[in-house]
Amino acid sequence: MRTFALLAFAAFVGLVAAGCPEMSESKPGAQSAQAPPPPPPPAVGGQAADDDQYVPVEEVNPQQVAKEQAAADALEKMGFLVIREGPEKVVTSVNFLGNNRKIDEKITDLLPALYRTYTFNFADTEMGDEQLRALQTNRKVTSLVLGGTQVGDEGLAIIVNLSSLVSLMLPKTKITDAGLPHLTKLPNLAILELSDTKVTDRGLPEIAKCQNLNWLLLSGTEITDEGLQVLAAMPNLRRLGLKDTKVTERGIAALKAAKPNLSVDSGTRENRP
Repeated sequence: MRTFALLAFAAFVGLVAAGCPEMSESKPGAQSAQAPPPPPPPAVGGQAADDDQYVPVEEVNPQQVAKEQAAADALEKMGFLVIREGPEKVVTSVNFLGNNRKIDEKITDLLPALYRTYTFNFADTEMGDEQLRALQTNRKVTSLVLGGTQVGDEGLAIIVNLSSLVSLMLPKTKITDAGLPHLTKLPNLAILELSDTKVTDRGLPEIAKCQNLNWLLLSGTEITDEGLQVLAAMPNLRRLGLKDTKVTERGIAALKAAKPNLSVDSGTRENRP
């Protein structure tokens, strides 16, 4: 069960670091919404890793492994949380621990070596659009936490290269409606947070094109009843966060009439950002 425990811990740290009241049950005064499950590690040859036995992601050459381990060692010396798994010590998760930490060239030079890492948490750091380029060759990233960073619409154009992405957390970023069409190029995206951004009704038709979305968090945005109804066409949407928006109970009722199984969190957040 060691692998499962490490993954659960990394997911918990990522959600808390993201600073999203909707996603944390442990913070005083936090809302009661249940956090979405962390994305699973990549499967190998159609066979997923179980809890008790680690399955290597793929066979790699020794030089790649050496670069990966050296990069992980360097990041650990900087005080970052690096999780390694299995006898191969594959680096599966990296948490940059926030607190407005600068993401400089010394750090971004190390990121391409972490080509097997599937969870990155940059919440509350100075990660920006240009720094994201260091990740664009990684095809195994399933979870990316960028809450409270400088990432904007240009960053989304880079993120679309992460074709395996399942969970994308972007609260308190510089994302606007103009960047949302890029999200439609992420075929596996199931969890998306855009809380406390400049997203409006104009961007919702683009979000609605993300047919595999299961969780969508839009609290603290300018969403209204008028734009909300386009989300009724999303076949897999199960959870919607709408706290501190301009949506009314009437608008929510109309949406739930079209999607009876949809759970909606509305009202006002106790710990509003």
